[in-house]
Amino acid sequence: MEEDKRRVWDGELSRDLCRDLRFVHDCLGMRGYRARTEALHLNHVLVSERPHLALPILKAREIISGLVQDHFGLQLNRYLYLEWSGLMVWLPGSEIGWHYDSNNEDYLKQRVVSAVAYLNDQGRDFTGGSFEFEEGETRGVSPREGRVVAYFSNESNIHRVRRVESGRRYTLSLWFTDQPAHDEDAKLLKQFPKLGTGSSPGAHPVPDEMYRTEAGNDIRMDKIRALGFRVQQEGATHLLQASNGQGSTWRCESLTHSLIRALRIREGGSDED
Repeated sequence: MEEDKRRVWDGELSRDLCRDLRFVHDCLGMRGYRARTEALHLNHVLVSERPHLALPILKAREIISGLVQDHFGLQLNRYLYLEWSGLMVWLPGSEIGWHYDSNNEDYLKQRVVSAVAYLNDQGRDFTGGSFEFEEGETRGVSPREGRVVAYFSNESNIHRVRRVESGRRYTLSLWFTDQPAHDEDAKLLKQFPKLGTGSSPGAHPVPDEMYRTEAGNDIRMDKIRALGFRVQQEGATHLLQASNGQGSTWRCESLTHSLIRALRIREGGSDED
């Protein structure tokens, strides 16, 4: 049965949780591993200046892990570990052709189940970007806020993402494995003692190069400008103000902090973060 190898759930992630996940990505997202994408791995959030922003990701991981374990883990009669989880934004021009996730690359063979949660709506927030399986009754999956699609990662589920034409297509991607050696949680727990006792948030920041687009622009600065602000560096401090120079000036400790504050202000909430 087709439902045995792939499954779609609607409404599993609430509107508020999807909004929070989009906010986290907008705050910390960096250059993606594919052209015209942005990405944010859980690890990068946890070592950032604002590690508390990992909470929405952790909540969504728990929800999706439960769905996957109940449907696929029971079929396989074994426990499935999270191997990788992260946010991704597909920008206009991004796409990926026919493939399956546990292909012949050695570093992917451990993947057993793939899952994608959609965090905004096709048609309203972006155009293009449909998810399609190569065969079966459930061939096309339209991205919809709160929808989760999960499927076995092998050649029974060859799939693609059609070209994004406009807007920003937000997703949370997760891969699961039955091999405890690839357990993401165990790897994260091993990493943090290496940070050193007494380390403060942001003590091990992501290099600025990770925020550079193919054109050489800083993603954070581009977002700040798009929000209607500008930033001027004054020593170790960044001064954030409206692009027209009017209104308040906010002192921020970094470019990332400036972006987070600008997003908070544009949301209509507190200018504190």
